Amino acid sequence: MDSEFINSPQTKNTLIATSVSAIICGLMQFEFEWIFWIPGAVFGISFALANFHRKFQIGLYIALSSVIYIGAVQIFFKAPGTDLNHPWAGGFLAGTFGALALAVLTKLVSKTSLVLLDEFRSTLIGGMTGVAFVQLFIFGLGEPFSNDIGKALVLIPVAFAVWQVPVGWLLTTSIQPNSKLSDEFSTKNAPG
Repeated sequence: MDSEFINSPQTKNTLIATSVSAIICGLMQFEFEWIFWIPGAVFGISFALANFHRKFQIGLYIALSSVIYIGAVQIFFKAPGTDLNHPWAGGFLAGTFGALALAVLTKLVSKTSLVLLDEFRSTLIGGMTGVAFVQLFIFGLGEPFSNDIGKALVLIPVAFAVWQVPVGWLLTTSIQPNSKLSDEFSTKNAPG
C-alpha cells in the first residue's frame, strides 16, 4: 500500500474527525432522547467536513448519515434473537447495514465509482466492529441503576470509536482519487 496514500492529509483529518466524533457521541448518550439520531449526525458532520468541500455535499451527508444511523438502531432492536443478553447478531447486522449504506452514500456524494472490493471491505469491518460496539456499549452501561458512571464515560466513547474510526478510514481511502488499495489487491493475485 502506498505510504503517501495512508498518510494523506485527508486520511489524517478523517482519523482525527472520527475520533472526536466518537468521544462526542459517547458522551452524548447520557441524554437518552438523543440516542437514535444524533450519533449519525455527529459522524456525518465530522466525516463530511473532513472529506467534502461543497455545502450541498456536507448537508446531504449529514442528513442521510442520521437516517442511516436510525435504520441501524432499528435493525439492531428488530433482529431476530437479539436481546441485551445475546446482542451479536443484531450488532453484526446493524454494523453491516450502517457501513454498507455509508459506503454507497460516500461514493455517490463524492461522485466516485463503486468498487466492489471497497464496499465489501467497509461492510465486513462494519459488521465485525458492530458486534464489538454493542458489547462495549452494553458493558459500559453496567448493571441497571448502578452508580458506576466512570465505566460508562470511558467504554461508551470507546464503543463508538471502535466502529467509527476504522469504517471512516475505509470510507475515506475508498474515495481518494489516487487510491491504489483496490488495484493493489487485484494485481497481487493476477496471473503473470
